[in-house]
Amino acid sequence: SYALDAMSPYVYDEATNTYTVYTAKGLLDWSEAARADLTTNLVLAADITLTGENNWTPVGAYDEFVSDEDNTEYIGTINGGGHTITGLHISNNSGDQGFIGGLDEGGTVKNLTFADVHMTAGQYSGIVAGNSKGTIENCHVTSGVNSYIHGSQCVGGIVGYNVGSVTGCTNNGTVSGSGKYVGGIVGQGTADAVITNCTNSGTVSGEDEYVGGIVGE
Repeated sequence: SYALDAMSPYVYDEATNTYTVYTAKGLLDWSEAARADLTTNLVLAADITLTGENNWTPVGAYDEFVSDEDNTEYIGTINGGGHTITGLHISNNSGDQGFIGGLDEGGTVKNLTFADVHMTAGQYSGIVAGNSKGTIENCHVTSGVNSYIHGSQCVGGIVGYNVGSVTGCTNNGTVSGSGKYVGGIVGQGTADAVITNCTNSGTVSGEDEYVGGIVGE
């Protein structure tokens, strides 16, 4: 049965609302499903390469000008299983850009690596999440100067704006911002947010104040 599963883009478990994904098509199918149902879980069962004209559409978003109950942040669980997504490209000048646009309380992204990332975006931009109230652990951005993350302000290699926890994460991509709050791991966070055991080895630069190797502000 495993061989049959591996031939399919994904296997869906209705009982747990979980996509176990094997291919790029399976990942895109999960993304479409998760944007419709923000509790849809993801498990990677293989390394995945996104190729061609890839411009990733983030899952979930946060709008500071609407009430919490009207926000559309992701509240599922993503478990990369130690696998790598290669070739995540985002080109969108709006905010809340990342693999996950807005991660809510109770949402989790873990055990996932991103290689060969290219992001050009607006404010609240990070490869794992643009805006996070949830849990991000053991996530990594690799490929050094071949990977770049650029936004306006609140730009981070892992998370743009952090209210939740970021643990055991690393960034080796180039991070830059045209405004303030730029960091190798987190661009900006609240005073009670948690950043633990994280390492940045990428170049970080900004055109305004609050620029740091781990966190901008």
